[in-house]
Amino acid sequence: MLVWKFFKKQWVVQMAVVLLLVSAIVVLALYGAYLNRQQELLAVRIQAQMPSGYMLAKTASLLSTEPALPPYRGMREPPITLVASWRREVLPSSLGSVLFSLLSEGFIPTFTLTQDTVAIPQGLAESFSLSVGEDITIKLGAEERRLKITHVHDGLVFGDSLVALTAISGGRNAFLYSEDPAELRSDLIRYAHRVFPQGALEDVESTTALAQEIVGANYAPAAKARVELMGFVTIAYLSSSLLAFLERRRVLAILKATGLKASELMAIIAGENSIAPGFAAILGLGVSTGVLLWLRAVGTGLTPTIGLIVSSVLGIVPAVVVGIIIPARFTQMATVNQLLFEQPIPMFYAQIRGLQRRYPAIETEVERGVRFVRLDVDNGEFFGFIFRKVGDTVKAGEVLAVQNDWAGLRVREYVAPVSGVVVRLQEETGFIGIMPENHLRVGGSE
Repeated sequence: MLVWKFFKKQWVVQMAVVLLLVSAIVVLALYGAYLNRQQELLAVRIQAQMPSGYMLAKTASLLSTEPALPPYRGMREPPITLVASWRREVLPSSLGSVLFSLLSEGFIPTFTLTQDTVAIPQGLAESFSLSVGEDITIKLGAEERRLKITHVHDGLVFGDSLVALTAISGGRNAFLYSEDPAELRSDLIRYAHRVFPQGALEDVESTTALAQEIVGANYAPAAKARVELMGFVTIAYLSSSLLAFLERRRVLAILKATGLKASELMAIIAGENSIAPGFAAILGLGVSTGVLLWLRAVGTGLTPTIGLIVSSVLGIVPAVVVGIIIPARFTQMATVNQLLFEQPIPMFYAQIRGLQRRYPAIETEVERGVRFVRLDVDNGEFFGFIFRKVGDTVKAGEVLAVQNDWAGLRVREYVAPVSGVVVRLQEETGFIGIMPENHLRVGGSE
């Protein structure tokens, strides 16, 4: 009931938060749907121009004359068939020195070549204003050959090289395999890895994964914009939740003074700050689905999916978590006086009751029974408050000094580890030494 009263009291701000989060969900859904559409289109384009069920294997020495690894022959024949192979060389031609992929006989990837024909990449065709039917002269050793352009390819398999059908001698270092329909595709992949352990394998069948990789690389700068959007949403939501906390500090102080536990106060703050995101998640789910359905109806091709919508809603979770945790943590750490008199409230609190390690400079005093606490000093100066001096009597657990850091967000209290008398206080080194009471009594009797 108290949570709902707090929420209604600031309903205007809460509705603004709902609008902000809903807008973020819709933007994330639209952006995700756009990327999915680009991946689908690219996958269809690749699938239409790549043979299905094939694997391309390239050795590390693709452009060298080193022989390729020999095909593996184990206890049984591998579950794949070598379709064709080729090597790449830079050859002199009528276009200058250009990269050629020289194919073996019978190589038919996505287009058919005959002897003395060539396929050229799209970029080279545009650079030299070449078209199908024209001739190119290449030189193979002492022999010159005139090749007719029969195809223009987009480089999905052969990159920016010219593709020519010719007799290949020497080492082969690029291979195209097709799988046996009776075997699993995992057998093809496992065999290819055994044949080409240091090579690069391209599964021609997994066009969706290839399209995702390409789209992800092309839209990497836009991913940064998505992160920046969520950063803005986080800051805006955190600001609203902190302002709501500050406005009811006195109410929280009264509740805390009446005996309400810190965990119960945290639950109140967390519950209030969760209502707006809950409304936003439900509303954002419906609005983003409706917008995407309308865009699909008008022919954009953007399609809503359950995974897309859910991921868009989950995209605001980090902002909501930050906006809930920080005010709740302030509520847990604040004392009644800090809430009532609007004093700085720490997020982190620590009590230091002893030494973390041994110090040779105080070993003699430690052997005499002196217990030490060390202040965090910077260049011989302690930026805090020391409440005791040499000769003062202290009780175990009594605060000796306090230090505020990070604009009051972190508080460290240095506490007396035992009851006794302060026998050493050096601000330059930070050591506070206390002689326990039992040692004093023993010393006095002697």
